[in-house]
Amino acid sequence: MTTKEIIRCYASLQPEQRFSRKDLLSWMREVGLFRDGSEAAITLSLSLMLKNGELIKESWGTYLLPIQKKRLFIPVPSKEIRDINQLLKEEFPYTNNCVWDPQIIVPFMQHIPHLNMLIVEIERIAMEPAFNLLQEKVSERRVIFNPSSEDYAHYVSGFPSIIVKPLISQAPLIDFGGINMPRLEKVMVDILGDIEFDFARERELYTIIENLLSSFDINYKALYRYADRRSRRSQVDSLLKL
Repeated sequence: MTTKEIIRCYASLQPEQRFSRKDLLSWMREVGLFRDGSEAAITLSLSLMLKNGELIKESWGTYLLPIQKKRLFIPVPSKEIRDINQLLKEEFPYTNNCVWDPQIIVPFMQHIPHLNMLIVEIERIAMEPAFNLLQEKVSERRVIFNPSSEDYAHYVSGFPSIIVKPLISQAPLIDFGGINMPRLEKVMVDILGDIEFDFARERELYTIIENLLSSFDINYKALYRYADRRSRRSQVDSLLKL
């Protein structure tokens, strides 16, 4: 994630997208994004964004994203996600993974479902070892291996769970301080058919997509490329024509 993306990500989490440099740096430390040189990088990026009209300076050290700017969709990993990612990276340092929470789409829904699961996507070669590792190390959640619809209904729905499933190659991801998180294009395609999102169907699906389209920047090239990889281009086309 670039420094500009970090700034836009933090701003999008604030009321009216208004923030201070001090609070931004504190948040970066809290979520594991702060590195040597981060303060200087933030100062430089703030100056460039002001110069390019991508930020408005309200007062000393306080900034505001222009109202017309669509937000940048970057899910912020929870401590639990960061811990699971660390566990996987230590055991499988050369294997790509993405750990995320389907709750990230709840703010864009009309009806709020009861969700208590995490999705762990990892390269196929490491799926079974990762499943065994998580079963051993994570006691507070059921760990389910690539569940079918029937498995999901019996073992996942209503229970604190972790679903271990294959990571599709070239999936749209963003590096959040060493943790892969799903880009909006991945989320939009995944919710169209993955069993974890059976709660988001029919009119609810349209509501989610409409809200995402109106709120966030979307890379349509990445969206269609990933949709093709998942054989869901026609579904994406239908939704975007609404």
